[in-house]
Amino acid sequence: MKQAENKFIVVTDMREAVGVEEVVGRKVVVAVDHIVKIEAVEEHIAEHLNYSSTIQFVNSDYIIVRETQEEIISKIYAN
Repeated sequence: MKQAENKFIVVTDMREAVGVEEVVGRKVVVAVDHIVKIEAVEEHIAEHLNYSSTIQFVNSDYIIVRETQEEIISKIYAN
């Protein structure tokens, strides 16, 4: 299946809060065509880290998210 251009998905960013207004576990809208790779964290490790995957973008930024690699891929290819 081919992903749609300019498609966006919502994921749960689990990065540590940096300032007063940032909240761990906030919903983030991600442009699918900016994703370079999605890496899974092993399940037994993810339990302790409180996140399941990392998403890397074309500009080398990344976020750590609660969703598993499979859940993210499902969102990307959902109709």
